Amino acid sequence: MRRRLSLLVLALASSACLAAASRATVAASPSAPATSVVRLSPVDAQGALATGFTIHHRFSNANCESGSPTVGKAYECFTPQSGQGVYHSCWVQTDHHFVICLVEPWQHKVDRLHVTRGYGKGPGFHRIHLPWGVRIGNRIRCLVIVDPTDTTRGHRVDYGCNHKDVLAGPIRRRGATWHAHVYRRVHHGGNRLTYKSLGVKPIAVAWFGKPSQKA
Repeated sequence: MRRRLSLLVLALASSACLAAASRATVAASPSAPATSVVRLSPVDAQGALATGFTIHHRFSNANCESGSPTVGKAYECFTPQSGQGVYHSCWVQTDHHFVICLVEPWQHKVDRLHVTRGYGKGPGFHRIHLPWGVRIGNRIRCLVIVDPTDTTRGHRVDYGCNHKDVLAGPIRRRGATWHAHVYRRVHHGGNRLTYKSLGVKPIAVAWFGKPSQKA
């Protein structure tokens, strides 16, 4: 009997040691780095082109409306001269006759539009809660979708990342590291499309646009 009790005590002690070691391993495992929140504008406080940006194209015959769907407190502009057509994120320059437009927040090349057809009211300046763009890991960059889009598992597909991946559902902003649910498009022939969950991934960078001057 004593021998059995001794063996039982040793077994319990070994289990306790293994559990403690396991907890120590989990605690020591590196967590994802904190999400870097970047707030940007391609124009400076005086309305001049900001340092680090270069003008790629210049177009005229543009008209703009206040209220950017990606930045909120900026402008959405259109010119038939550009293949881009509609620019969702534009900032007014000093003399208000020109705007600087950025298609993706990680770009450093901008287009300059001459607003010859004036400014409309549009939806007006408003606050945007979703990031303009995010980066998952080191390579996957995702841009917010402003047009009508799909849903998956009851969540709107809010970001297009590449030809395969999307983000759907709310961005989780608890703690220093934000997270998003990544899905992969699965084509089944014809127009049938489903989404396969790739799990919740940490967000490395989240981009927001700074407010524009008012025209």
